[in-house]
Amino acid sequence: MIMNNKAKTSPFMITIPVAGIIIGIVIAGWGFYNNRDFYHDDAYISLRYAYNLINGHGITWNPGEYVEGYTNFLHLACIGMLGACGIELVPASQLINIAAFLALNVFLVFYFYSRTLAGRALTLLPAILTLTAFPLIVWCLGGLEGPLFTLFCTLGVCFFADRPETKSYPRYLACSGLFFAMACMTRPDGIIFFSISLLFLAIGRNTGKIKFLMFFTVPFVSVYASYFVWRLLYYKTLLPNTFYAKATDLTPAKLLNGLNYMWDYMTVPPFLFFLLLPVLVYTLYQKSFKRPCLYILVCILSYLLFIVYVGGDHMQVFRFMLPVIPLCGILLYLTINTVAANSKRSLLFIVYAFILSCSGLQCTYNDLNPRKPDPAAYLGALAGKYIAATWPQNSLIALNTAGSTPFYATHNTYIDMLGLNDRHIARRKISQYILPWQKVPGHAKGDGSYVLDRKPDYIIIGGAQGDIIGRPWFLSDWEIAQDPRFYKNYRFHYVILSNQENGFHKRGYYFQYYQRIKDENNKTAD
Repeated sequence: MIMNNKAKTSPFMITIPVAGIIIGIVIAGWGFYNNRDFYHDDAYISLRYAYNLINGHGITWNPGEYVEGYTNFLHLACIGMLGACGIELVPASQLINIAAFLALNVFLVFYFYSRTLAGRALTLLPAILTLTAFPLIVWCLGGLEGPLFTLFCTLGVCFFADRPETKSYPRYLACSGLFFAMACMTRPDGIIFFSISLLFLAIGRNTGKIKFLMFFTVPFVSVYASYFVWRLLYYKTLLPNTFYAKATDLTPAKLLNGLNYMWDYMTVPPFLFFLLLPVLVYTLYQKSFKRPCLYILVCILSYLLFIVYVGGDHMQVFRFMLPVIPLCGILLYLTINTVAANSKRSLLFIVYAFILSCSGLQCTYNDLNPRKPDPAAYLGALAGKYIAATWPQNSLIALNTAGSTPFYATHNTYIDMLGLNDRHIARRKISQYILPWQKVPGHAKGDGSYVLDRKPDYIIIGGAQGDIIGRPWFLSDWEIAQDPRFYKNYRFHYVILSNQENGFHKRGYYFQYYQRIKDENNKTAD
């Protein structure tokens, strides 16, 4: 990707990027400090799987039910290993992500800075843009697999694009295939980057093509196929249950949601796409756009198309954008280097000052810097602790918050009314959207009749704090409200769990739920 050059670089040209890294560390530290209380509810789903694994129940959400309600196997496995060593699961998930974040930035520094002399003042741009990326920072703390996934995708792309004219390139391809396999084991959409890379190899030069294809595909297939066969035998399904739960018809509204999601990220600092656009146009005009740049650009565009196709994401701080952030930084360096590599000191200073200023603006945007706990995780944790302390163990509980509440109330069985961890609900075909929440990715499905057929001891309508049946949030809630069995067999209860405001409830936290009626013999009603 980068050619060595014996041209000398002045001390001033080294001082500029080093100063940029120091400022970047300050910005990143501010981001970590401000969001130290952020942890997302969905991350607790993986923690419940890890908890059951550690306690001998296998990789299950409910012991005995082999449903693959996660898509982050490698991340989950790492959490389980740290948990087995005595580390609490919440900090374990954060520790893995922070380690991946640090490894990614160290790699970007040494990969570019140590391998070139010409234009060295610009080589730390990818690291600075990645180091100061608040989506990456926030999701290091949020507990999901995004930073680890981003590390493997970036490593795979960089090793694939690295100097194909050298004798070492087959080894680089083998490393790339291995990293892409690890990316796919961390999140299935890593297959996008592998597929684009395979396409570039297939349509590339004829000399050594078969050899290159073998070096690239054999490590990938050896690792990923072994994992795929294991999960096929373990869960007995071709695709994860989450795929079926989130799979809905492709509609104009869904595509529009994806486009809006992408546009929202484009219009917040550091305005990565707007930084890239003029430089890309200029390099195309100068006919200096090389094959590595084209490859990385196609990777970025392909992943953005995937984001549009799935309708974006409902989670905070642009979680789906994480893997394209380092790639945009790398592409920006490779293109801007052709324009400013031999420019005057003042221009290089302006480039760094402008990019660091844009990065610093992230501190002022709530969309990038939430500075508070995830509401569902915070309220769900309170509910889970209350349930663990007061409700009978081994109760069957139907709810929509599949993360924090089941994690903190471990010794119960749950019905995930959104279907992420329920095979039946996930595979139900939905033909119409009745409620606004159904238009949010991953929240379309439900089955109220199926839930009532299972006769749960408790039903929590709506979000983590619960709600009354007259205010349904999701499809299962709405269908339960239409069923006479619910009004015959369940009664409403509420309790105040906390009088602390914590940015959510000024008058305390009302936990609301419905309990199945019991007769005089303490048996539940039919």
